[in-house]
Amino acid sequence: MSTDCAIQVFTRAPVPGDCKTRLIPRHGPRGAARWHRRLTERTLATARSSPADVEVWGSPDLRHPMFGSLRQRGVPLHRQHGTDLGARMRFALNDAGRRGYPLRVLVGTDCPALTPAHLTAAMQALRDGTDCVLQAATDGGFVMIGSRVTLPPFALGTVDWSSGRELRQTIRRLRHCGLSTRIFDALDDVDHPDDLRRARRARLI
Repeated sequence: MSTDCAIQVFTRAPVPGDCKTRLIPRHGPRGAARWHRRLTERTLATARSSPADVEVWGSPDLRHPMFGSLRQRGVPLHRQHGTDLGARMRFALNDAGRRGYPLRVLVGTDCPALTPAHLTAAMQALRDGTDCVLQAATDGGFVMIGSRVTLPPFALGTVDWSSGRELRQTIRRLRHCGLSTRIFDALDDVDHPDDLRRARRARLI
């Protein structure tokens, strides 16, 4: 541990047909998988440009060649654990706390608009005493969650993932647990072909 914060990049193995499925109608299974890998690399580069330790949390296992390549490059790898996305995120965030990181920030790989400045702002809010931070997504979800406390099960439990209500429901659960929250302005995800086209036009990927 070289800093007070772990940035945790959550991603899946780029298996055709198993990732970025909403891109498949236009780009095909292999094309969607290639874009998923590029988004993962983009997010990892952003994370590694921030003043924090960076680790990748993979799913469904770590045997895919992409994870082997990351391992060869010295990126710490962990396997995701949990029955749904909320449980997997909570496990990872709390695990970093158990390993001695006072601050932990978890990001997905669908948001090439995320910058090191966004990560730095999240870390600073946690250092200033906010219990949890969220970077909103324009589709109603969130692209980043950070914490400086141990999250109880209810904090990320029974959220309707991929519903457009994830941010609102998560805020409600965190506050129900008595945790202070700060929400950062919404960024665009890349989920659909039109999202990808806009991101490419903006030279984000």
